[in-house]
Amino acid sequence: EQTLELNGAVQRTLNGSEKHRYKVEMEAGQYARVSVMPQKGELKVEMFAPNGLKAPEVSGEDGTPEGAVVSIIADRAGVYRLLSV
Repeated sequence: EQTLELNGAVQRTLNGSEKHRYKVEMEAGQYARVSVMPQKGELKVEMFAPNGLKAPEVSGEDGTPEGAVVSIIADRAGVYRLLSV
């Protein structure tokens, strides 16, 4: 898992059935917005709260200006995980 940093950017290639995992540490009440910009094809992003519950899935395609966007307000402190597939 790679840690996401505030205002940071990560550029990686996702091949075939590969999945990339990321994490972000949040305090209760904090807001996070993660934008994933697919370079080719479609991409799905899943986000999980510290208790393992999954937030609604989002997807994006290349050519869309916003890509796949996940926004969340932390209801509890802890590590939130993102999975891009």
